[in-house]
Amino acid sequence: MKVSNVKIQINQTVMKTLKDAAGRAMELTAQAILSDLISRQVIPKDTSELERSHFVEKTNDLVYHIVSSSKYARRWYFNLPIDDKLGRHYEPAVFQKTKNPNAQDHWMDYYLNDEGMEFIIDTFADFWKKESRGIIK
Repeated sequence: MKVSNVKIQINQTVMKTLKDAAGRAMELTAQAILSDLISRQVIPKDTSELERSHFVEKTNDLVYHIVSSSKYARRWYFNLPIDDKLGRHYEPAVFQKTKNPNAQDHWMDYYLNDEGMEFIIDTFADFWKKESRGIIK
């Protein structure tokens, strides 16, 4: 069996373009998830403070988080019975649905599997393709 010498040359310009495009696509995807989250009307809504408090935060090169700055976010998201420092007991909430008809706890869980995960993958792929300026077809 004859072995030939193989020379591989990586086009660094193309690699940088793809990496930059992936970064832009990740940010756009995170923003699209936040928009989708709000349009799905799943965040409990009374005064709109909780819904408005959500934003996209870049934490690393290709890592973005959807964060809520509301002091109530953790309480409503996990919706567990709690006892506060004053000894008061709070049962899990029953969300009113007049402003957001799909209001629920764990509103981000949708994106962890099935249809929500497909949304993320498809959205990222579309943005990466567009941002790659023709490298990805």
